[in-house]
Amino acid sequence: MLPPKIRDRLQHGLQPVHLLCVKAQHDNVAEIDFAAVSGLISSECIAHEHQQTISAGVQAPSTSYLQQIALSADVKHGDNANTDDNTPMDHLHELYEWIGVVSCGLQDHDWHNLDEQHMQEVVLHKNTWTGLVAPCQVQKAVKLGQQLVHEGKCPWAIVSAWGFKGQPISWIGAPPNSASSVDGENDYSIVILPDGQYMLLIASGSGDSFQTV
Repeated sequence: MLPPKIRDRLQHGLQPVHLLCVKAQHDNVAEIDFAAVSGLISSECIAHEHQQTISAGVQAPSTSYLQQIALSADVKHGDNANTDDNTPMDHLHELYEWIGVVSCGLQDHDWHNLDEQHMQEVVLHKNTWTGLVAPCQVQKAVKLGQQLVHEGKCPWAIVSAWGFKGQPISWIGAPPNSASSVDGENDYSIVILPDGQYMLLIASGSGDSFQTV
C-alpha cells in the first residue's frame, strides 16, 4: 500500500511521473504497481513504445518439434536412447538463436541453424514493447500467451524479455548485479506450449551454463 503522501503526489502532482522507485530495507528495491493506484492511469506514468508486426511466410519450428525439445531436455542423460545426431542442448541453443533472430526482425535462414525438416511456414504476430517494463507487465504477457494457446487461437507463444545492466528490478526482484555470474544480462524467454507445458530459457554469462526449466 502506498503512503498517503506519495499517493497524493502521484494523483495531484503538477508534472507527469515517469519513474518512481522505492528503496526498501537491506538494499532491496521495491516495485510500485501503478495500475493498483486508484485514479491513476498507468500509461500516463510509464511510457512504452509499442510496435506490432504481422509477417506471412515466416519459417518457424513446428509445435511437435518444440514439444520434442522440451521432452528431450527433461530427460536425463542415459534414460532414453537419443537417435538424433544433435543433443538436447544443441536443440535448445538452436531454438534460443531462432528466437533472437525473429526478435531482431531477421528472416534469412542463414541466421539460424534450425533444421528445415522441423520448420513450417506460419503467419507470425509479434508485439514489441520498449521502455520501463515492470515484472507485472511481463506476467500479463505470459498469462495472455497461456490463454491464447489454451483456447487454440495459436499453437504456441513465446515471451522474451531483455533487461539492461543495473536495472532496478531484475531476476525476480533481486538487486542489480547481486549475482556476478549472470553478468547483468537479465535476458530470458518463456516458450508456452499446449497442455500447460513450457520452457524457460535464460541467457547465460561467462560463468554460467545454458539453463532450462
